[in-house]
Amino acid sequence: MGTVTYPHAEVIEFVTKHFAAAKFNVKEPVPDFKEAVGRGKVIWAPLFIFLDYRGAELRRYLGYLPHDHFLAELRLVLGLAAMTHMKYQEALEWFLSAVEKSPDSSAAPEALFWAGAADYRIGGAQPMIARWDDLIARYPGSTWATRADIIPPELRER
Repeated sequence: MGTVTYPHAEVIEFVTKHFAAAKFNVKEPVPDFKEAVGRGKVIWAPLFIFLDYRGAELRRYLGYLPHDHFLAELRLVLGLAAMTHMKYQEALEWFLSAVEKSPDSSAAPEALFWAGAADYRIGGAQPMIARWDDLIARYPGSTWATRADIIPPELRER
């Protein structure tokens, strides 16, 4: 990550604009690191722990990603932060931007799942169903498509 992803200009700009980043050496943990990791163990690096402004954990991500996939992951995190704080329209915009800008990333199917959840909060079941149908059509083999494939027929008929 340090030689390819982090130095990428778009990553630097995005992280600087939207995050307060901290980097720790896992071999020499300091109290702030231990607080961020919580009860979890670091079994591999790089490990990303995303906290909201209150210190609540939003997501953990492990491993290397190319810059465009990493940016999709960051957009997904921003959407999750917005969802946590009931800013559903903002969340929807972050989730959709993750999909639009990196449709081949591992974050894209999950972002569509959460976009459906945001749609539900904004407009009810029918927008969620449409979004999840799109997820199933675009990413049929993903675990997120499996999670979205739960709509009972009687709800679809409304």
